[in-house]
Amino acid sequence: MKTKQEIRRECQEGRRKLTKHQMHEAGETVARHLLKSCLYKETPAILAYIAIKNELSTRPVLEAAWADGKTVAAPRVENGEINFYIIHSYDDLEPGSFGVQEPKAECPLFEGEQALVLVPGMAYDHNGRRIGYGKGYYDGYLKEHRRYSTLGYAYAFQVYPVLPEDAWDRPMDDVLTEQGFLKVNQESMKQQYYMDLVRSLIKEKEQQLGRRLTACICTFGCQMNARDSEKLMGILREVGFKEQEGENADFVLYNTCTVRENANLRVYGRLGHLKSLKKQNPEMIIALCGCMMQEETVVGKIQKSYRFVDIIFGTHNIFKLAELLYRRLTGESMVIDIWKDTNQIVEDLPAERKYSFKSGVNIMFGCNNFCSYCIVPYVRGRERSRNPEDILEEIRRLAADGVVEVMLLGQNVNSYGKNLDNPTTFAELLEQIEAIPGIERIRFMTSHPKDLSDELIAVMVKSQKICRHLHLPLQSGSSRILKQMNRYYDKEQYLALAAKIQEAIPDISLTTDIIVGFPGETEEDFEETMDVVEKVRYDSAFTFIYSKRTGTPAAMMEDPIPPETVQRRFDRLLNRVQEIAAAKCGRDMGTVQSVLAEGVDDHDATMVTGRLSNNTIVHFPGSPALIGKILPVRLTEAKGFYYLGRIEE
Repeated sequence: MKTKQEIRRECQEGRRKLTKHQMHEAGETVARHLLKSCLYKETPAILAYIAIKNELSTRPVLEAAWADGKTVAAPRVENGEINFYIIHSYDDLEPGSFGVQEPKAECPLFEGEQALVLVPGMAYDHNGRRIGYGKGYYDGYLKEHRRYSTLGYAYAFQVYPVLPEDAWDRPMDDVLTEQGFLKVNQESMKQQYYMDLVRSLIKEKEQQLGRRLTACICTFGCQMNARDSEKLMGILREVGFKEQEGENADFVLYNTCTVRENANLRVYGRLGHLKSLKKQNPEMIIALCGCMMQEETVVGKIQKSYRFVDIIFGTHNIFKLAELLYRRLTGESMVIDIWKDTNQIVEDLPAERKYSFKSGVNIMFGCNNFCSYCIVPYVRGRERSRNPEDILEEIRRLAADGVVEVMLLGQNVNSYGKNLDNPTTFAELLEQIEAIPGIERIRFMTSHPKDLSDELIAVMVKSQKICRHLHLPLQSGSSRILKQMNRYYDKEQYLALAAKIQEAIPDISLTTDIIVGFPGETEEDFEETMDVVEKVRYDSAFTFIYSKRTGTPAAMMEDPIPPETVQRRFDRLLNRVQEIAAAKCGRDMGTVQSVLAEGVDDHDATMVTGRLSNNTIVHFPGSPALIGKILPVRLTEAKGFYYLGRIEE
């Protein structure tokens, strides 16, 4: 990172190179940005420096403020500090300290309650931090007047992603250049800067070793984690690492899950293996992130018992990987950065997709539902929806890069948009995505039954791109148990919703999640679940034996079910679910269906594996050249949970 002195010299040289015409154009352009802004329109007073030498001129702003009837004040140096005095024209100025025009002695002191201060400086960064001229005048004034809004006023070349940590005065509320408002805290710009720094360090290390440095990410858990891992690998590849499968890499990252306590135990067990690998390669860096790291007890245990771990971060700040890696590479022993919660969403960071033809797209983060058995809201935070235009732009870029299928991801996609400044429903977002050329298939998960709207069903009915598959978690068929689970619907409401969907979209494939053995579950409760399975007839179901999760309300509930009873119920449920799924799988046999070819068959290299719109797997003869294409395939044989087929010419 450059020193304060180096940055000052760079900025001074940049100013010296400017022509009078360039300075005039820059001053006019920056002023136009400011005068159109609410920041200017809503402030009663402008406190502005009087530019000297090659500083960015404030004259256009001063003249507009006078014309608009705003109070205008300029600084005067007095006894080692500055104060602002009201001026009504340039006639109220006279030569002052350092050759700067200052208000005359008779000008009144500005003492207003509100003001916008245009702050000069040598350099600014994307956090609003500033390198001044070394006198500390503005720093002192702004400390005493914290109620005033501050705006760094600068040429674009004076803005750096990050300044040295000892090199700023009070951070600006924003920074304005010829390119417009910086919108301070553009985290993606800051992280790009750290990526550049880490890339240089990686290159140095590779030159020392005479080989490429490798990285491996092991992902535990859900599709949200899988998508996070693609973003994390994108950052690692951006800084110079080569991806590899094995854990004997130079950088190993575990993206952890904590939905069940067994998931934590798996990670602890794997860490023992990593310790032995690190003994063989002391330069190896081990990082842990994800939901498990959001638990204080876990982080405390790792600090105490797994001191060989280098970096620990959580779910809310995965975008900071390059910054955390930089801190580790430049001397910190164990870097820990866990955020309790956040309302921040960082856009425009790299991602390394697993598939070239399909991609997950986060549309929201967090969860507000607080089901009594679930740890997710505590480790993923409250719901935060991305702006629709950011989502649409990401999908447009994916389409331009050859992606034909997107999976929209969120803990509860049906509640998308409720916390936006301009609320947008999930159904409205789907309609906008449908209009993007190149995208042929749209999937989404997960849907909470309590939020699935008639509007969404209507959009799915008329859509040509939304896949005929809906994952609709049941969890239990007992209204009593559903209430204890805090699910906000009962058996009858769920059945009515499922029937409405199946009537509106006859070819829909419904899948679900079911928990067996929730505390207090009776035989009658379990029979209610079996009744729902019989009536809805799911295409498939993820069935789980209840696992107590410390930190959730359900973990404190009494009346656990005997293990043998739970196992008996589970086996009965699983057998029936599989019988129904096998019967339903054959409904399309003999028809020609569109199939997205996804890969070479694991067991037969002459076959290709693909997926129907309703999410059923199909195996058919073909070569790897077909992967990523949507093909007409005749389904010739139903095998219970998948089809065999052939391409229809």
